[in-house]
Amino acid sequence: MAGRAIARVSWDLPNGEEHVHWMLDDEQLVFGRAAECQIQLGRVPYDDRVPTLWGRMTWGGRLRVENVAERTAKWSFSLHSTANPDTLYDEVYAVVTPGTETSLAHSQFEVRARAPGGLGIEYCIRVNAFRRPGPLPVTNEPPSVIEVALSDAEKAIGSALIAPLANGAGVGATYEAIAKETHYSKDGVRDAVERIDAKLAGAGLYRTSIAGRTPDRVARALLDQRSLLG
Repeated sequence: MAGRAIARVSWDLPNGEEHVHWMLDDEQLVFGRAAECQIQLGRVPYDDRVPTLWGRMTWGGRLRVENVAERTAKWSFSLHSTANPDTLYDEVYAVVTPGTETSLAHSQFEVRARAPGGLGIEYCIRVNAFRRPGPLPVTNEPPSVIEVALSDAEKAIGSALIAPLANGAGVGATYEAIAKETHYSKDGVRDAVERIDAKLAGAGLYRTSIAGRTPDRVARALLDQRSLLG
């Protein structure tokens, strides 16, 4: 029997597009330069200083990240909390040295890694862990009975995201437009939209197998569930 989805894990592909993987509680995600890694770093462009196997993510009540590289400190990477778009990224962080395993209390964080002596690229893996929802509503009840708690920042960003759709446009607002409207940074907007995506999927408002770009997927769901935005 397949495990349950417990986290939204995403990273940028070489072409700049975001790749989203919905991690299950019974799987592990390995990142590094090897072709068999689920998250491939340092292959395009090729960086031979990236370890073949660098890190591994597993689930044990919270998401744990292990450094499986050679036992030398230069291959360390770090976890940075991104709990809120108006929180400084480096407010909470942990360095993961080779041979150690770490987890953060925060459910949203980034894994940041840079290979010493390599191309100088900072590789970033974004994580949004979520809890399994409580008892599901009966099928004839509206989806709005499922509790999804959005912060004030998430509500403001979600409202700006769907504003063009509510006015008859075919697509939601861009991250740049939302940042200008809400006065959050573009990265803060992206983090908030990804966090909303994880909350909606965790609450069962759509299947984690649903295709499409993250902002489009979130915008369609919020347009149907505008009560979540207050």
